[in-house]
Amino acid sequence: MKMKGYLHLYTEDVKRSKKFYHDVGFIILEDYSNEQGFCVQISKDTFIMILEKSHFQFFHPNLSLAKLDTHSSFFSLEVESKEEVDQLIEKVVKHGGMETDHAVDDEWVYYRSYKDIDMHQFEVFIFKSNLK
Repeated sequence: MKMKGYLHLYTEDVKRSKKFYHDVGFIILEDYSNEQGFCVQISKDTFIMILEKSHFQFFHPNLSLAKLDTHSSFFSLEVESKEEVDQLIEKVVKHGGMETDHAVDDEWVYYRSYKDIDMHQFEVFIFKSNLK
């Protein structure tokens, strides 16, 4: 079975969030974006839909929204090199996000964590077995 993945997050300010993701270097799919939200392409089959809070609730009326910066999960992004991990974190911080912990460099993985400008938690990593 082939699947595509769509993570839905909410924001209080669509324009500000869209600028952040664009400035960090993510691909914004304009065909799936409007003033109520936008689509960030993570990979060929993985996307983040960032929706204005009331628009998010329109699609998910039975969900109780936690305050931003309240986490029960986080989104991990696998990249192809340690340099890409570091470069993405540098861009995130430069454009208003924050690194949330120190880099972890152990025998099997290298990763760093960050929060975007809406305080959604992410981790960027490379498995050492995939290092080139």
